[in-house]
Amino acid sequence: RTVSSEEKYIRRRQRQAKCLSLLFVIMRILHIKRDKVVFAAFEGDGGFCCNPRYIAEELHKRNNRIKMVWLTHDINRVFPPYIKPIKDTKISTAYHLSTAKVWVDNYRKPLGTLKRREQLYIQTWHAKLGFKPTCLDRGASFTKIAYLVSKHDSDMVDYWLSNGRWYDRTLKRGSLYK
Repeated sequence: RTVSSEEKYIRRRQRQAKCLSLLFVIMRILHIKRDKVVFAAFEGDGGFCCNPRYIAEELHKRNNRIKMVWLTHDINRVFPPYIKPIKDTKISTAYHLSTAKVWVDNYRKPLGTLKRREQLYIQTWHAKLGFKPTCLDRGASFTKIAYLVSKHDSDMVDYWLSNGRWYDRTLKRGSLYK
């Protein structure tokens, strides 16, 4: 039997995921900091933006002692002084996610990311509009690797931000969230 290029790609991604998971397992020796929240937007390509931004601003208004970290590829982006930008690398991401009580994101976590039972993950997906299908709503264009990443992430999510009744009705099918 010949192995397709998609199967080879999936196997490579699964090997990478095992390495990333190992980092998260190692980080479990560290304590979760109850006053720490980690934010990210658009896979680290977004700066202080989108739904995570507004949640961070409101959290700061309500409790200015919360330690806030923002995972980003460009730490030179502009952030408010109460948020510490952190370069989004495998090690720094595993460290900060492993030691934060709360995660707030608007994209899927990488395959291999591990959340601890005591942690809270709030998914603030950046778009679920009728004209932008997600997950199973994509039909044949929803690849196997996209399914694996989406399923892994959705299984970790504790709360999902919804923007209305239509999203509520389509969320489970469209995002694999239970």
